[in-house]
Amino acid sequence: QTPVTYTANPTDAQINTALIGNNINITGGTLNFGNRNTQIATFTNGTAAALQMNNGVFFGTGTVATLLSSNNNIGTSQDIITTPVTYSDPNLTAIDATAINDVVSYSFSVTLGPKATTLNIRYQFGSEEYPDFVGSAYDDAMGFFVTGPGITGTANLAKLPNNNPISINKVNFGVPGVYYSTGVGAY
Repeated sequence: QTPVTYTANPTDAQINTALIGNNINITGGTLNFGNRNTQIATFTNGTAAALQMNNGVFFGTGTVATLLSSNNNIGTSQDIITTPVTYSDPNLTAIDATAINDVVSYSFSVTLGPKATTLNIRYQFGSEEYPDFVGSAYDDAMGFFVTGPGITGTANLAKLPNNNPISINKVNFGVPGVYYSTGVGAY
């Protein structure tokens, strides 16, 4: 597999530039929680590395150096942070109450240009815990939490085709992983 070309520790301006698309403007940019040095990177060459997009921003619960280069073994966890840092984001814990370890939370504002009538967000979800820990207490989750005109409160726009929020226990179609725990998980 061809590795992703990435730049770790990007500034807010670099993150915003990597997120921007046609006919939109991104302003602000605040890392609410996470480690910019190890958990965030901008990337290119994604499609050659079997990602569904060629360039963008990587936000991860592990270290960029492992997750974007050599982390491809099934049945092992190569990038477990031995002392997780906890952060309770109310939007994320609404998806899964245990989604508090090694969280990355980044906020920004989007303004549509004069030719835009909709906003499309492309993303790819991956997890060190998938598929081995499906059905266990390790349920990595993610969301795109949006507020603005036409939205009541805060809406999570990152949903599965069945309208469930995204976490490894919801993606797997009921097949427990090798570290499945009886009575745990919403697989």
